[in-house]
Amino acid sequence: MATTINLQKLGQTMEEGTVVSCKVKVGDKVNKGDVIFEIETDKATLEMESPAAGTVKEILVTDGQTIPVNDPMMVLE
Repeated sequence: MATTINLQKLGQTMEEGTVVSCKVKVGDKVNKGDVIFEIETDKATLEMESPAAGTVKEILVTDGQTIPVNDPMMVLE
């Protein structure tokens, strides 16, 4: 079963974030709580943890891309 990972709201006023870097690649196994992205907001650069465990099936964003909160970023299998 596939699980879509969306951009989490990492701050109270966060509306969008810029992908600084992706810490995993397609085929990697991740556990809940593993750092999967570095996200830059208007106030800070923060680590985004995986809310679920699985194998990375697809990465839907690229470094430097700015996306709104709740937009899909990755698919886990």
